[in-house]
Amino acid sequence: MSFLNRSTRRGMAARIRKGDRRIVEAMETLRTQLDDAEYIAAVEDDNTKLSTALREQLPELVLRGPWPELWQAEDMSTSVAQRLEILEANRVDIKELPTNLVDALELASRYYRDRITVSDQAFDSAKRSKFQDPKIAWRVLRAMALTLFDLYEQHTDIQKEFHDRTGFELALTESSGTKQDWALLRTRAVRIANRIHFACGHVKYGNRPPKLLRVHYVVAPRAREIVITHVGDHMETAGTRRRS
Repeated sequence: MSFLNRSTRRGMAARIRKGDRRIVEAMETLRTQLDDAEYIAAVEDDNTKLSTALREQLPELVLRGPWPELWQAEDMSTSVAQRLEILEANRVDIKELPTNLVDALELASRYYRDRITVSDQAFDSAKRSKFQDPKIAWRVLRAMALTLFDLYEQHTDIQKEFHDRTGFELALTESSGTKQDWALLRTRAVRIANRIHFACGHVKYGNRPPKLLRVHYVVAPRAREIVITHVGDHMETAGTRRRS
């Protein structure tokens, strides 16, 4: 089944014959900016001439990425133009790589803004943290934005799949002892869309400070984003309270 109807293909082919390079340039821009793209078939087999013209002039359209509703437009040429405008307006200028935990958070919150949101609590915890390996922090945040986000969409064995794909441990919730302690649970509270949620899920790296990092998050129902609420040292739990 084609994503381009016959009228749309004719219009695009005509524009190409007139030397309009905007679509071609848009495709090149999208190809270089979206590294996790999947491509769709450009034309149907029953229209050989139009198929050939489009394939020669256009890279295949990128299907996956932010703002998916634009890719579903029947008029794909309009969709591409809209997408290009959005990309230009939201281009992330990475002048230098993160040098600390806060920098890594700021970059991730901009670069993956369609998948993760970083709360003020997360930035505060990053400032207080003893963990200062921005490379590891970036790897964890990237894994959450690209892998964890998709796993929640797929409704699979999230914990196992995340570890297998990224190498990082994942806990989907806290222990029953921690969840039964209101004082501890309150430290994980975050307000999303006027509702209180508890960020009990967390990604784990290391076991001993300062080589220890915990990133707490919550995925609110129907929110379609991961809200990060803590990035830094181990949060207090029922277990750590008993050992102290």
